[in-house]
Amino acid sequence: MPGAVEFANAVMASPRTTIFYVSNRSCPGAAPCPAKTATMENMRALGFPRADDPSAFRFKGERPDSRGDKVGRRTEIGSQYRIVMLVGDDMRDFLPSEDADLLAKGDPAVTEGALRLIGRRWFVLPNAMYGSWAERLGANVPDLGSHLQTPALPSLALATWNLEWLMTPAAYAELSAHCRAGGNPPSNVRALPCPAPQGKPIAGRTQADFDALAEAAGKLQADVVALQEVDGPDAARLVFRKGWALDCFTDRAHPQKVGFAIRNGTPYRCNGDYTVLDVDGALRAGADVTLYPGTPQAVRLLAVHLKSGCTKGPLDSSKNPSCAALRKQVPVLERWIDARATDGVPYAVLGDFNRWLDEDAKYGAGPDEKAPTSMFQALDNGQPGGTRLVRVTSGQAPVKCWPDDPYANAPIDNILLSNRLLGDQGIEVARIAYDRKLSDHCPLQARLILGRK
Repeated sequence: MPGAVEFANAVMASPRTTIFYVSNRSCPGAAPCPAKTATMENMRALGFPRADDPSAFRFKGERPDSRGDKVGRRTEIGSQYRIVMLVGDDMRDFLPSEDADLLAKGDPAVTEGALRLIGRRWFVLPNAMYGSWAERLGANVPDLGSHLQTPALPSLALATWNLEWLMTPAAYAELSAHCRAGGNPPSNVRALPCPAPQGKPIAGRTQADFDALAEAAGKLQADVVALQEVDGPDAARLVFRKGWALDCFTDRAHPQKVGFAIRNGTPYRCNGDYTVLDVDGALRAGADVTLYPGTPQAVRLLAVHLKSGCTKGPLDSSKNPSCAALRKQVPVLERWIDARATDGVPYAVLGDFNRWLDEDAKYGAGPDEKAPTSMFQALDNGQPGGTRLVRVTSGQAPVKCWPDDPYANAPIDNILLSNRLLGDQGIEVARIAYDRKLSDHCPLQARLILGRK
């Protein structure tokens, strides 16, 4: 923003004032924190003061009370300094989340208090890209929307990638030393399963493998990548090395987690885990994120990794217990989709569905919404309005992820786009193939382009 560097340096010119940068970028207690290091480098390059001082940067997750609305971090700073000015583009930069919600609803007491401070000690930046300044003040500023001229996004590129037990070498060494018998461990157990009789143990990866995966990541043209079977940000960083925020990973002890790689500069907000997808305590929750939060361009994304073992055939197969578990997940996923349609926000569901949806779509959903016989028909039922979905794999020719890939003809990775998100845009779909097998899945990406339908 013009003038921001000059203003910050003017603050530091006085011996009586200093400045802190309070951000909701995530630092989950680890030191050093890659997100903080990258932010400090960017601030230093732009000329902001205190960019070399880690104590000037207060990130979410560094301390026990690093809640998303920044109350704890402001309180901590206020215990040592008198806070004379707050600057932000989200009302939660100024208020607890509960009060920000009340302000949005026009609560008289909260509104009166906020109006006494806004423009005097609170300075709300009208960020044209993101921030909830508009949605939080909307109930108190008549016709605010008519004064906002925010351009539509010219394109959005989404991708999904299952990286097959991606762990750091240290995590693999620790977990592979003692496998857990009895099948896949439950979500709250950090362990690897022992191989089945005559089966092979989960293989470790070499540095050459990580480098080859990183090369594949470099070919992606996506703004956001939904990740599956990744043991958190540290593991993801072995593949997504520069230019990405690695965030919103599900809170799961099991090393197979779901999360996102979001290209730097793309505004986003983590919405918490969609935990109800773990219907039996051993399956995977969904990772939920909003792109461009608080703006007319907001897009909601849910990354999923559903139950394996039921790629084909009707879901009501009595002979396959995996189909029974997957069948339970479908109504739960439908509830998330229905809620987004009711919200009126464009959305997409992307990930490893463990289901060949192009074949699945041939079956009817059946009469019982709680026990459907088809996944896609149950999700794409048009009720409520806005729940019509497009599979990006529909009509696409098979692509081998590596030269002898046996799964190419029945892909289980997909991206489901809501009709509100797709609109009049066209889709360009691509897969990033490997020279050799690096994972049992390869990246699937879809770019939405205006005027190309």
